[in-house]
Amino acid sequence: MIDLSTTYMGIPLRSPLVPSASPLSRSLDQVKRMEDAGAGAVVLHSLFEEQVGWAPDEPHPYAGSRRGDQYMPTAAEFALGPDEYLEHVRRAKAAVAVPVIASLNGTSGDGWLRYVRNLAEAGADALELSIHYLPTDPFLPGRAVEQVHVRLVQEAATKAAVPVAVKIDPFFTSVPAMARALSEAGARALVLFNPVWAPEVDPESRSLVPGPLLSSPGDRPGAALALQWIAFLHGRVQADLAASGGIHTARDAAKAIVAGAAVVMMASALLANGVDHLRAVRDELAEWMERQGCASVRELCGSLDHSSVPWPQLYERAQYVRAAGTADPWLPSHELATRAARTTPTAAGHLAEPLG
Repeated sequence: MIDLSTTYMGIPLRSPLVPSASPLSRSLDQVKRMEDAGAGAVVLHSLFEEQVGWAPDEPHPYAGSRRGDQYMPTAAEFALGPDEYLEHVRRAKAAVAVPVIASLNGTSGDGWLRYVRNLAEAGADALELSIHYLPTDPFLPGRAVEQVHVRLVQEAATKAAVPVAVKIDPFFTSVPAMARALSEAGARALVLFNPVWAPEVDPESRSLVPGPLLSSPGDRPGAALALQWIAFLHGRVQADLAASGGIHTARDAAKAIVAGAAVVMMASALLANGVDHLRAVRDELAEWMERQGCASVRELCGSLDHSSVPWPQLYERAQYVRAAGTADPWLPSHELATRAARTTPTAAGHLAEPLG
């Protein structure tokens, strides 16, 4: 019997497959279907900073800013306002037995964090703090951006009576250092990563238009980046790790778990294929584990993390060199890594130690 159970933020889950924040969870019926399809937990759609304290008949917070009010949705376009969202959390918690994770999405303001306590009181088993901020100011140092993230997590963790996960963007000079800082600030889990919503350019109209909203199967850029950092961070930070982005199949889920993900989050695959797709992925994952002789997710988790590679930075460098064409492209990557690990102690130490 394959044991798919896992633990996330100290909460026992029956499965590592977790529907992430998406429009699907706006419907209680869909939330129930997620539970029936085998979800380990459900992350509800997000309550946004822009909604907090903004009444439908009031001017938009960005109104009057340069073109800002042309892009932001109106208050009426959001499915649920803050009070309705809290009621939705209560109803979802009453409707299903699996853990319900509320999602609060914002950037740098403090006022929106007052809802952290409200969401916990409404019955959420945990909170996912989704921080999406793209720094575009050339005079804003990276350290300042990092400090804002850490402060937000500290405040949320202090106010919440439930575990807090933080979903971040990949735009940091040192992802490991940021992961450690967020974990020490109180994050019980790190979700890697927020989707990169890059707009498309319409050259005829000379305007920006929305880019693709869903990932595709085998979405290499986002999924590969998350896998890389999960493998490097597993066992090196206290926080649990969650993979997000480009997870469509059981094989995608297996990759994330062996890299070190405690849970695997899915949204685009369910939006494209329906909630029942979750059941197919769960069953295929169990079948794959049985063929591999793996009895449990706990046994599988992190079996290919950074600890299997003596010099992770050298291994990554070997992959880069191989792809760039200066090494034999047909040479197995593990042999490249072995050669790199045999470099002189001085050279290996230089590459393996932090710069500076």
